[in-house]
Amino acid sequence: MQSEKEYMLTQFKANFSDMSGKKLAIYGLGPNTEALLEVYGNTQPVVALMDGMRIGETVWGLPVVTCDEASAMGVEAIIILARASNLAIIYRRIEADCERLGMPVYDINGRRIEKPDEKTRQIALEFYKQHGEKQLREKIDSCDVISFDIFDTLLMRKVLYPEDIFALVERKARRLGLLAEEASFVRQRQSAERELYLRGQPRIQDIYSLLVKRGALDEIQADKLMEMELQAEIEHILPRQSMLSMLMYAKEAGKTVCCTSDMYLPSAILARILRRCQIEADEILVSCEHGCHKGNGLFDILKGHYPGQRIFHIGDNEDADIRSAQRYGIAETFPVHSAMKMLEDSPAAEMLKCVKGLEDHLEAGRFMAKYLQDPFLFERTEGKLEISSSYDMGYDFLEPMMEAFLQWLVERCKDQKIDMLLLGARDGWMMTRLLDIYSQRHELLFEYRYIPASRTACTVAGVRTAEDVEFAASQAFSGTAEEMLEKRFLLSEEELLPRGGKEDKAYILSHQDIILEKAKRHRRNYLELLESMGINAGQKKAYFDFVSSGSCQLWLEKILGEKLQGYCYARFVLPGKEQLDMEAFLTEVFPMQGDTGCHVLENYLFVESLISATEPFLLKVGEKGSLGYDKEKRSQKSLEWIKFVQQGLENRFMEELEKGGTILSGQLADFIAGMMQKKYVFLADENMEADKLLDEFCNREFSMWI
Repeated sequence: MQSEKEYMLTQFKANFSDMSGKKLAIYGLGPNTEALLEVYGNTQPVVALMDGMRIGETVWGLPVVTCDEASAMGVEAIIILARASNLAIIYRRIEADCERLGMPVYDINGRRIEKPDEKTRQIALEFYKQHGEKQLREKIDSCDVISFDIFDTLLMRKVLYPEDIFALVERKARRLGLLAEEASFVRQRQSAERELYLRGQPRIQDIYSLLVKRGALDEIQADKLMEMELQAEIEHILPRQSMLSMLMYAKEAGKTVCCTSDMYLPSAILARILRRCQIEADEILVSCEHGCHKGNGLFDILKGHYPGQRIFHIGDNEDADIRSAQRYGIAETFPVHSAMKMLEDSPAAEMLKCVKGLEDHLEAGRFMAKYLQDPFLFERTEGKLEISSSYDMGYDFLEPMMEAFLQWLVERCKDQKIDMLLLGARDGWMMTRLLDIYSQRHELLFEYRYIPASRTACTVAGVRTAEDVEFAASQAFSGTAEEMLEKRFLLSEEELLPRGGKEDKAYILSHQDIILEKAKRHRRNYLELLESMGINAGQKKAYFDFVSSGSCQLWLEKILGEKLQGYCYARFVLPGKEQLDMEAFLTEVFPMQGDTGCHVLENYLFVESLISATEPFLLKVGEKGSLGYDKEKRSQKSLEWIKFVQQGLENRFMEELEKGGTILSGQLADFIAGMMQKKYVFLADENMEADKLLDEFCNREFSMWI
C-alpha cells in the first residue's frame, strides 16, 4: 500500500520531470518537502523554499524567500506542497504577486492553480449535484460502520481560519495581563505545532509544553492559555445541521457511528465538544492518541476495530479523508465540502481578498457559519448563497457596512470639528437612527439633524440665477421639457408657457423668471424650517449623503449662503460639482468608470432603498414648515419588508454596541453589502423581490433587485 510520502514522490516525478531544466521553488516546510529534497534535490533544480511565517530563514540549505525574491533568483514556477484543502488558502497569500510577476503555481498533481473561471464553477456545481443528501443516505444504507471526520465535516468554527482561535487567545491574554503587548503568541503557537507535527502526532499538551521549553511561556501562562484556547474552541464551534441529521439517520438505521479525526485535541475533549453540539458517537479515533494520522495508519486502526464490516468514511479533505481512506481499503468514501471550499466555489469567493485583520476574519467566519453551514445548499441554489428573510438582509449584509461607515463618519466630524451634521431625506434616515442609538452609549462632539433635503426640494429652493436654472436643467432627466418643468422645478400646468417651436433647452430657460421667483418663496420657507430645528449661522456644518454626486450639498450651500463639508459612502465626480468639499468613506469615481473598487456601487440604488425612510419622496418645504410629498410609488408590501430589513440592521447594531462595537475594514463591509444581487445570492422567499422604483429627480424607473 502506497503511503502519502510515496504518493507525493511518485506524483512529483510524473508531473515535473519535464521541468528538469527550470528553477523551481517549493511552498511548504513539512516532512514531504524534506523527503522530496532528499530524493530529487540533486536532479531537480529546487533553488528556494517559501513559507509566510519563516521568510529570511535557511532550511535544509535553501533560503525561504518572498515571491519577488524568488523571481529575482530566476524561479520559473512554484509548487505548493500541501494537502488539497490548504491549497486555496496558500495560493491566496501569493496570488497577487504571482500574477504580477507572471509566475505559474502548481500543486503536486501537476495542476496549475489559477482563479476559478465560469467553466471551473460549472464543474464545481456538478460536484454538488452528484454529492447530495439522497446519494449520502444511499451509501449509509449500504454500509455497517459510518465514520465521520469531525472538523469542517460534522462541525465548523465561526472563524475564517483555525489560527484565528489563537489570535483570540492572544487578544484575551493581553487584556488580562497574561501576555506582554509585544509577545507574538500566534506565531509561537503555530511554530510549535508545526515543529511537533514534523516528529509525529502531538497532543495540545505537547504543544504548550514545547512553548514552555522554548521560553515563550512559563508553566502558569501555558496552563491558563491552553485552557483559554480550549474554551475559545468550544465557544466558536457549531454543528453543521445537515451533517448532524445524516449522523442521526445512520444511528436510527442501527449503524455503528465513529468519528475519525487528525487532531491534537484528545478524544475526551472532542467528546465534550461533540456532546455540546448534541452529537454522540460510538467511538472517537484521533491521531494524537494513536501516533498516526489518516494518511499513515489511522484507517488501518479503524478497520481493525471492525473486522469484516463494511466501513464508510465521510470527510471534507480530498487527501486525508478520500484518497487515504481508499488507499487503506475503506469500502466507501463520500466527500463533503467545507464551508471554506463552498465559498471558494461560489461567486462570493472574492470576499477572501477583502479580509484584513482579526475582526474581518471573525466577521467572515460568522458569515460563513450562517450562510455556508449546509454542504448541500448549492444543490438547490446553483452555487449561490441563500437569504431566507428580509430581516437577515439588514442583520447580516447591511449592518457591517453601516457600522463601519458610522465609525468613519463620527471620526471625521470629530477631526474636522463639525458643530452640526445634517442628514438629508431619505438616505439619511437609517444613519440618523444609528446615531440615535450610538449617542446613548458614546458622547458625540457634534449635533445632528435629519432634515428635508431631497434633490428636488433643494433644487427648487437653491436656484438663484439664470446660470443655476440652466445647470439644474442640464442634469439627467428622462422625459419631455414640459415634464421636467413640472417634476424638477414644480411648475404647475397653468404656469407652463406656450412652446412656440422652441427647442427643449430654450423652452425650459424661457421659464427662468417664474422658476427664480418661486425659488425665493421656497428658500424663505426652507430657511425658516432649518432655523426652527436649531440650524443657524455660525455653526460649522457638514452634510451627509449615501452615494452622491453632491446635488443636495450644492443647492443647500446656495440656500444657506455658506460652504458645507460633505460626507458620503461613495462619490460620483460630475462636472459642475468638482469644487464641493466632499469626502467619501470608500471611493470617488467617475460615472463611466469600470473598476470602481466598490461593490455597493454595482447596485447602490437597491442598497439606498433599504436604508431610506419609508416616507414618500419630498418635493418641497411649504409655509410654516409644512412638507410637500410626492405620491408614494412603493407598494405596501415593499414598505413592510424594508421595515424588516431596517429592524434587522438596528438589532444587530445594538448587539454590536453591547459587545463594544466591531470595526471592519471598509473593503469587507462593502463586499458583504454589495453581495445583495442575483449573481451572488438566491432569495428563498419571492415576496422579497420588491417593486420597481422611480428615481423622481431623474424620472427613471429601476428594479430594486438585480
